[in-house]
Amino acid sequence: WLHTHQNHRTGLVASFDGDPSLDDMAFTYDQSLASQVFLLFGDTESAAQVLSFYEKRAADEDGAFFNAYDTVRGNAVENIVHVGPNVWLGIAALQYERRVKDGRFVPMARRIADWLIRLQDAEGGFKGGPDLSWYSTEHNLDAYAYFGMMTMMTGDEKYRKAQERTLA
Repeated sequence: WLHTHQNHRTGLVASFDGDPSLDDMAFTYDQSLASQVFLLFGDTESAAQVLSFYEKRAADEDGAFFNAYDTVRGNAVENIVHVGPNVWLGIAALQYERRVKDGRFVPMARRIADWLIRLQDAEGGFKGGPDLSWYSTEHNLDAYAYFGMMTMMTGDEKYRKAQERTLA
């Protein structure tokens, strides 16, 4: 199903099938999961196609990616940036690195992690995104795990400190 719904020009996997209002939409969170499923089944090329879209083509805002893109044209269709989908995209990039060990998507993972650090509040938490007032427990738990992965992958002390601040 994932292969059938992956656009081979953009690498994105359609998030919904059968809902005309969501045709050709690829949500960033779903792309992270699709990439990780491809990796689980040893299909590193399909995983790389998904991640390459974000690395090379995706419009971003201050280093973070929008919530949804058009699978055919690749343009952002939901011009909203949330913490959670970006954390999961970073996790997918690190899972790719863990499997393939070519360094290809580590710079993207760093950009996402550095963007998160800029958003971290005085208590160490993350609101839902820039200019948002709400917090998500899941986003904060995911950010904690992501910073731990970044620390292990890069050895960079700033990610360990960000992880500690998130826990606090």
